[in-house]
Amino acid sequence: MDFASIEGGTPVNQIRKFMKKFRSFLGALCLALIMLAMPNCGGGQDTGPDLDQPSVTLLEGPAGLTGIIAEGGSVSLKLKVQAPNGFQVLKVQSSLTGEETISEGSQTFEYLREVSTADKSPGLETLTFVVVDLLGRESEALVVNLRYRRPASNRVGALDNLLNGGDLASLIDLSSGEVYSLEKIVSNPPLKALVDFCYYSLEISGERFLSPAAEVSADLLWADGVRNETIFKVVSQDLFDQMEGVGELERVLLLDQIFEEAAGGESAVNLQPFISEGKAFSFRTAEGLTGIMTVVNPNQTSVAFSYWINQL
Repeated sequence: MDFASIEGGTPVNQIRKFMKKFRSFLGALCLALIMLAMPNCGGGQDTGPDLDQPSVTLLEGPAGLTGIIAEGGSVSLKLKVQAPNGFQVLKVQSSLTGEETISEGSQTFEYLREVSTADKSPGLETLTFVVVDLLGRESEALVVNLRYRRPASNRVGALDNLLNGGDLASLIDLSSGEVYSLEKIVSNPPLKALVDFCYYSLEISGERFLSPAAEVSADLLWADGVRNETIFKVVSQDLFDQMEGVGELERVLLLDQIFEEAAGGESAVNLQPFISEGKAFSFRTAEGLTGIMTVVNPNQTSVAFSYWINQL
């Protein structure tokens, strides 16, 4: 029999063809396995966390990495520092005092930092912490924002009725407690930027506080120059009374909170609130200072009041 004439050739040839195809299959299979075993280098794909990467986290400190400290106070920050490949330094950058490096540490340790308002003006300090390991790799930055606030001031004030004469002390700068006459303000225009409100009383319209930004102020006070907007919101006398019994930092935050949560007073342009004995107001000045006041004995001659006000 002529085996060459049979389809597929001799059994030997068929075996050879089978082995050739089998080797090709094995080669393709090995290549696929190698590709699966190689690290995923595809762009934009998640390769999972790098467990050897240095890191720094906040264990104890202000919630949300943002805190408020009253003047003269302090806050403690406890950080967890990790550098699996060996610790080199912890870099601490302050927006107020510059950068420093902490070189004492180990692969894992806790770092405690006491932050005080001593020798610092009220305002914002941003602290940035970065760990560097022995391979020179840096952690993601941990950023903590601390705002330093002065304690609220407690003052009493008294104003004369503006309509009784331009030479009377009818206008006030709440942040300093200074009072001015309209004549002094008009003759010294830079003082306009200091005035938060005035007092005026008419028998037919009652007693009112008047913000310079109110439309009527263009006639009663001045039409040009700075006209500050002081916003008043009527609140409970109980809120004023509780100011004495709270701590300094709590009082600062309460004055902000009371104003934000009180109803009304979106604009002072058309708002000249009626005042009466024992009536309390939350307020915010053009500088953004919040406060609360209570009114004593308003009449057509004068008014007295007591108030707490936050400071810049």
